[in-house]
Amino acid sequence: MASISNPSVLIFAILGFFAMPAYSFWYKGNSMCDTALGMACNGTYAFREPFFIWLLLGAFNVGGMSADYPPLGVAQWIGALVMILGIFIISVNPLSLFRKNKLESVKEEAGAIPRRRRGNVETMVLKDEQRPLYYAIMMCFVGGEANCASGLIHSLKDCYSHHKQLTASNVSEALATAKEGGLLDEAGSDVDKNGKLRIWYRMSSFGRQMVDRYILCSDQ
Repeated sequence: MASISNPSVLIFAILGFFAMPAYSFWYKGNSMCDTALGMACNGTYAFREPFFIWLLLGAFNVGGMSADYPPLGVAQWIGALVMILGIFIISVNPLSLFRKNKLESVKEEAGAIPRRRRGNVETMVLKDEQRPLYYAIMMCFVGGEANCASGLIHSLKDCYSHHKQLTASNVSEALATAKEGGLLDEAGSDVDKNGKLRIWYRMSSFGRQMVDRYILCSDQ
């Protein structure tokens, strides 16, 4: 009973209301900037939490305990700078900039980059410019055609033959996941010449919106 009547319980209750939007922004941020960069930025709690604790309780004397929260030390500030530098390297990736410059020089020497078309998916011959496999799978449905796992593997095998995930089970699982996520709709089913069940899918209107927003926009 004493713990419930303690004034600090109100603070914990208020903090609880901030937990839900904080986690929502965390997952939304990861979907926008990729998990590697999201985790790197999340690691800044090692500096930002002591900093804001000192700012609120030390500098602004919230709670009257400023003497217990001295300013941050030199080592903490140096650690923060190292952390910021590390996040910058992860987000920019100097090696990728080098590869990009090298690729641009290849373009200038070779002229127009040849393209090849498999099904309704157009991909660059240069492997450095290939889309991620699951992006390429979704691009197969952009034209509105229905497709199945075996058809997708046939369309993508030339450009993604080296990709370990380009298997019937993995592609089928990816299609089922996209269907559960509302990106695809089932368009029917049949049996192939080997007697195996094939489930056909077609892109939903929501799926097309997501492709336009997150895949096609990255090409512009």
